[in-house]
Amino acid sequence: MTTELEHDTAVCAAATCTRPAGPGHSLCRPDAEKLGQWLAQLLDEVAMLDATPSMAGREPGTGGPGGLASQRSVGNLDVMVLRTPRRGTGRIAYDDADEWGLDATPSVLDTLGSYAALVRDARQLVRPTQALAYRRRAAPPGPVCDVDAPPCGHHTCEVWTFRAVVTPRLTVASERRVLADHLGWVLAQDWAGEFYDEMRALWGLLRAANGRPRPQGRARCRETVGGQPCGGTVRWDAGTATCGTCGASYTGLDVLRRHGAVA
Repeated sequence: MTTELEHDTAVCAAATCTRPAGPGHSLCRPDAEKLGQWLAQLLDEVAMLDATPSMAGREPGTGGPGGLASQRSVGNLDVMVLRTPRRGTGRIAYDDADEWGLDATPSVLDTLGSYAALVRDARQLVRPTQALAYRRRAAPPGPVCDVDAPPCGHHTCEVWTFRAVVTPRLTVASERRVLADHLGWVLAQDWAGEFYDEMRALWGLLRAANGRPRPQGRARCRETVGGQPCGGTVRWDAGTATCGTCGASYTGLDVLRRHGAVA
């Protein structure tokens, strides 16, 4: 008599992904690596955001949109929204309607900050502090010890020096650092799939705002790496198919044999 044992394999929590999740993770290995790449390259994409309105198509005879200058946007609204420190709730006809956020278009800081807050709360992380010191404006002329140095104990220096310990404001860089430093822990949480989906949408918006929309033609890699299907994204360039995860590359008929099914 043969007894069949059924083993339930967790599926990757990312939307539309059917690959098995990694050991102890909520995401599969390719999606986990992709999330890490997004966090690693995020600051570069944010630094390239430029809200200056494009003048393309404004020259006479180009067929560009017309109208008065006062009727045109003062800048790239997509970039402005990504740069804003908050996001709208999308609630309109309610008592708690958000008059400044008629949709839920994400901002970079709000997206990162909302998940970085989960990490800080769960892992009991203490936000770093910064010691500030400056000489009061009403201080009389005369020598004074370096205000950036530890307190010297001189009565005149202490009287005319203001010192305070403050918590620096949250920035895209600070929130990205928290998520990157604790990415292994994040991948094991039940909200890792939601985080991945929001980061994927945010990454697409950043790339589009910087003039580099995501390519449409792509397929999943069918190579086996370490006994597991790779599943990475395959992209075409000049007749060559290359996997961005394992690096496998094919040309000619091998492209059709291995990667004929376009996702």
